Amino acid sequence: MYHTTGLLRPGDLLLPRAPRARGGVEPGACLAPSAGIAPDAGRALRVGFKYLKQMGDRSLDRIEAERRHGPFTSFEDFYLRTRIDYPVAENLIRVGAFDSLEPDRTELLWRLPLLHDRLEALAGSSGQRRGQLRAFFSPPSRAGLERTWSPEDKVRAELELLGLTVSCHPLSLYEEELRRMGVTMSYELPAMGDEVPVTVAGVYERAQNPWMRSGKRTMFLTLEDAYGLYECVCFESKLPRIAPVVAQASYFLVRGRLQNNHKRGLAIVAEEVSDLEEVLARRRARKSSIPVAVDLRGRREEDVYGDGTAAAKNRPAGAGTRAIPKKVG
Repeated sequence: MYHTTGLLRPGDLLLPRAPRARGGVEPGACLAPSAGIAPDAGRALRVGFKYLKQMGDRSLDRIEAERRHGPFTSFEDFYLRTRIDYPVAENLIRVGAFDSLEPDRTELLWRLPLLHDRLEALAGSSGQRRGQLRAFFSPPSRAGLERTWSPEDKVRAELELLGLTVSCHPLSLYEEELRRMGVTMSYELPAMGDEVPVTVAGVYERAQNPWMRSGKRTMFLTLEDAYGLYECVCFESKLPRIAPVVAQASYFLVRGRLQNNHKRGLAIVAEEVSDLEEVLARRRARKSSIPVAVDLRGRREEDVYGDGTAAAKNRPAGAGTRAIPKKVG
């Protein structure tokens, strides 16, 4: 599987231990009615319903039961038959579970409360008229709302509601900009020479800081970009500057030299480790007339408006900003 911290190659299986998945789910593939992640046709993945935020046993049972009676033909058909909790239906729309039936997520989010109110009115609080709903039911007219969900929108929704990404790896959204910064992708490292300068970018996977036989401590920092995992080695002399960055950041820009030989294998010996979000924020601040506030205690980037307030503080993490999408919570 793909791991937003562990991409290998399109079509690889996501390991059970991986908390997140990346790329490889075919467009429009609905979530699978199971707790796990299963391979699907076309070298794709189907993500289990239990990964979805607020999905409970009642909703799972209703979906399973109705699927045994036949496939769902539309969102209205799904909602009418399953009667799942409103927040669960909203989250399913936001992660694209109905894209193969109706790809306009904004339209479905507009229609959901209308459907909910109509079902409540027809069924009554006791639910005794549930069997009559189909005869009285007609889908609401389209709102005509048009809003294209960008890849950033989809990735943010997936990280918030699934804890993993199925559209793409977050850093793949920034590959062009990273290339302009001189960043080398992980798949290019094996073809490079030994002891050459290199700059890489990646999301945190894990860090180990063992004592070595020399009596000194060395940090082994495992990062992942859109193509795979790689190791960075941070020696004790660099730790006073590197350790605080590792403790607070999620995405990293690492400058150092490439170790690529048979004796020690492939790794980056880090000379400098920076918070990638802060680096991108400063680059964009120089290019834009809109000032950017850097908050070292939490999110690294917020829009600052004309009155001097950082209005983005009241928004969900990453919403409406240029910050890299990340898992919430």
